[in-house]
Amino acid sequence: MSDSSKPKAARPVHPVPPSWRGRFMALTGLLVRRRKEASLSQVALAAQVGVGIATLQRWEEGRAEPGAMGLYQWAAALGVSLEADVTSDVMCSPAAPDKAA
Repeated sequence: MSDSSKPKAARPVHPVPPSWRGRFMALTGLLVRRRKEASLSQVALAAQVGVGIATLQRWEEGRAEPGAMGLYQWAAALGVSLEADVTSDVMCSPAAPDKAA
C-alpha cells in the first residue's frame, strides 16, 4: 500500500467547554455592537476583514466560528483589542461562568 492510498488519521476532536462558548458568544455580541455603533454595514466590514458577507453573517449569528486570524482581523477592523477589551467587557459579562461554580 503506497503512502497516498493509506487512510489519513482522523484529527482529534476537542470539545469546547461550555464556559468558553459563553465567552465567545459574549465577544461576538461585543463585536456586533461595535459594528452597529460605528454605523458600519456587514458588507463594508466583510470587505475590511477580507471575508465574504455570508461568512461575516454566520460569525455574527453564531452559526460559525472564525479561526484565530479571522477573529483578530474582525476585532481589529472594529478597534477592539482582544487583549484589553475582551478582558474587561467579555470576561465580566453575564455569559461568563460564575466563579462560585
